[in-house]
Amino acid sequence: MKRLLLAALLISVTAPGASAESFLCVADYSAGFKWNGKTWEPARFGVEQKYVIADATNDARAVGYTHIVKDIGSNRVAHRCTRKPLPDGKPSGQMACGGMGYGFIFNFETLRFNEVHTIGYIDGDDSNENTPYMTIGKCTKL
Repeated sequence: MKRLLLAALLISVTAPGASAESFLCVADYSAGFKWNGKTWEPARFGVEQKYVIADATNDARAVGYTHIVKDIGSNRVAHRCTRKPLPDGKPSGQMACGGMGYGFIFNFETLRFNEVHTIGYIDGDDSNENTPYMTIGKCTKL
């Protein structure tokens, strides 16, 4: 019931002026590595992440991108994304977001996503502030 109410609220917030599909994405699982003070260990993390994928056409923060991914409850853009066309001109079934050390991939057909954060370990940041992780989840079309 909470998901339906949240989806209805998001539709009313994102619908005006939106020309493309929007999606609500909720994390299911998250795992990675955590520094224990001496070495990195496998770890599971909480899955509080919720995102909205929206058209980026009219967003000045995402010029040159096709979509943005925003954290629920925040106006912060978590990822800027590109859905490239296939050779026949039709849009690809997936879109890629992010850059070196972080990213978000979404499949428009399966409505699944994964998000990765690899900064920390490769930079030599042996702390719990930058733990590498991967989160997976599912989305619902709004």
